[in-house]
Amino acid sequence: MEKFREDRTGDVTFLDACALWGITPRSNFKELTVKFAEFDQLLADVSAAIGSDEFVLKYGEVPYSKADFDSLGHLSESLREKFSKEIDTIKQRRTER
Repeated sequence: MEKFREDRTGDVTFLDACALWGITPRSNFKELTVKFAEFDQLLADVSAAIGSDEFVLKYGEVPYSKADFDSLGHLSESLREKFSKEIDTIKQRRTER
């Protein structure tokens, strides 16, 4: 999110995206599916809870606003497109480790 806020989306790596979603490059199909569903549900739950109200959430010394939160969903979608090949590789791993 920090790279996104600083307009450095070109610097975002697949490892950065993995950290956002809570997976690793070695995850399997089941882990990926669960983590994507949890991430999407969390965004939906927070969005429903805050509605159109403005807020500021501080993580460390960094404040995050409703606009930042709204951008997070768009960021996730764009990263899913950008790293679709890597995600497809994970989807092919059907065995659990």
